[in-house]
Amino acid sequence: MNTKKIRTVIALVFVLVASVQTFSQESDGTDGTIFLGPSYSFVLKEPAAWVMDSKTAKSQHLEAVLYREGSSWKDAVAVMYARVIHKDETQDTVEKVITNDVTDFLKLNKESKVSDSAPLQTRYKKEGTSKVFYDAANKNYGDCDFHRRA
Repeated sequence: MNTKKIRTVIALVFVLVASVQTFSQESDGTDGTIFLGPSYSFVLKEPAAWVMDSKTAKSQHLEAVLYREGSSWKDAVAVMYARVIHKDETQDTVEKVITNDVTDFLKLNKESKVSDSAPLQTRYKKEGTSKVFYDAANKNYGDCDFHRRA
C-alpha cells in the first residue's frame, strides 16, 4: 500500500465507538498519557477529577475511556473516549471520514441529529472539526472532535 495514502485521523470521541489496537504508557500525572499505534502517536491528558482508563478501553476497541473519579466506565453518567480512525481508499480525507461517520450515525435513527459545534483546542492551539450527535433512540448527546495528524 502506498505510504502517502496511509494517513491518520485522530478523533477524541464522546459517545461513539470504533476499534484499533494501541499501546499506552501510564500517565505521569502532569503531561498526560502517550498513545502509540500503527501510523499514529498522540498525548491525551484527562481533565481534573476524571480517570483515564486504557485497560478498559482495550476491551471496547478504543484507545482510552474516561469517566469521573468515584465512578466507572460501566456506571458513569458522563463518559469520554478516544479512538483513531485510519484514512484509506474509501475515505482518503478528513472530510470524508467525518461525512461517513455522520452518515452512518444518521442511518441508525431517522430522528437523530448532527450539528456543528465549537472545536476543542489542542495543547498546541490546533483545532479540529467538532460535531454534536443527538442519539434519538437513547436520548443522549455526544460531542465528537476530529483532529488531523500533524
